[in-house]
Amino acid sequence: DFTKALDKARQFENRSPKQTGAALSWYLKARSIHPQSKFAADGTKRLVRDILPGDDATTAAPPAAGAGATEK
Repeated sequence: DFTKALDKARQFENRSPKQTGAALSWYLKARSIHPQSKFAADGTKRLVRDILPGDDATTAAPPAAGAGATEK
């Protein structure tokens, strides 16, 4: 199952046009089977960089004042 998931992920990633969502899903499936797989982790990181804007996707603007607050 693990090698099948990696193969499927690579197939979707290498399609033209790239099927990013499907490829990411298969890499995550591979990681769920074998959490310490470098291949699955690298594929996941590569696709996340494609999806999220900017060089550092971990920085985000703080929520606006009062966002998510409930009124009484």
